Amino acid sequence: MPHLAFYALPVDIGQIARFALDEAGCDIFERRSRPDCTLRKFGTAEEVVAAAEDSNGGLSLSLYAPTMRGSFSIERIAFQSDAVPGKSWAEQLSGWGLISVECTKPMGGRLGPSSMNHNTEKRARTWEATYSELPPVAVWDFAEVARISRRVNHHVRTRLAVRKVGSRVVLAAADEWERSGQGSFAIA
Repeated sequence: MPHLAFYALPVDIGQIARFALDEAGCDIFERRSRPDCTLRKFGTAEEVVAAAEDSNGGLSLSLYAPTMRGSFSIERIAFQSDAVPGKSWAEQLSGWGLISVECTKPMGGRLGPSSMNHNTEKRARTWEATYSELPPVAVWDFAEVARISRRVNHHVRTRLAVRKVGSRVVLAAADEWERSGQGSFAIA
């Protein structure tokens, strides 16, 4: 599973979203909806930034481009009683070739790494029988999934990153946040 870890604030995530929407031809969805709300599809980078800023600790996104040819499902998940007080359900997006973007926010003055990742065809086929409710792996063009993922990762590493901390790249707003003494990066 190709993986990229990076330090980013919501405004940095907006820069990734802008590239994914405008240059890579992706649709951007939240991977799991807010309680008692339908899943959101974001049409602009500004909508992604607002959702990331409004989140509690972070935001999970999925990138999908029609050229990936795959299909995905949206499932309603019922909460166990009192799991989320006053709320009873959420929606979850699932699909074998979706590109996952996990966005973190500072908590207690520490910013953990955000990350981007996607399944490989081999891994998806290994797990396909276990998750038979998902649309089939065979409909996905994993070469296209990998191409788009590499393209977005390359943009993050070479255009948006301003430095590295260990193996992780640091994006501009996160860099300014850390250098100004507002907090530090969680390095684990």
